[in-house]
Amino acid sequence: MLLERVLGDGAQQLRQRRVERRIEVCGLRVRKTLENFDWAFQKNLNRALIEGLATLGFVDDREDLLITGKSG
Repeated sequence: MLLERVLGDGAQQLRQRRVERRIEVCGLRVRKTLENFDWAFQKNLNRALIEGLATLGFVDDREDLLITGKSG
């Protein structure tokens, strides 16, 4: 439906502006993303697993997520 597409685009743009504003004011000096992550530096990381978790599919599937390990 055309109305849903028009309103959906506007809502998405509003959400994106809000996210951008929050990132700007949060105080982080450098913006880091998975696209820029140095996978060669952390050879023991399961890249496919990390990228899968980043999609947040476990939330849609109503699955639990437990992350354990050493801090630092």
